[in-house]
Amino acid sequence: MRKKGLFDKGETVRHAKKESKCKSCLCDLLRDLEKGTLIRLAFLEDFFEADQEYRFVCFDEKTCCVTLIDPTDNNAFVLDCNELVAFEIVNVNGLPASAE
Repeated sequence: MRKKGLFDKGETVRHAKKESKCKSCLCDLLRDLEKGTLIRLAFLEDFFEADQEYRFVCFDEKTCCVTLIDPTDNNAFVLDCNELVAFEIVNVNGLPASAE
């Protein structure tokens, strides 16, 4: 759907909604992740740490901040999704991730 006069250079409504400072594909995936999902993170040159898991709480579209909880001590962990290189889904809502 295209609304004339709202966008420059023929951008569509859908395209304009995607334009934000949260630009990485990982931001897109985190945006749709279900609350409670356990994930492992990797930054720049780091590898996944087998014992470091975080429970996903929320994603903020305006700031690109992802809020996570460390289940071992219930401390909050906040990060910019643009700084992530990779993340691994450990499970979805308490169920082991499928091996398919």
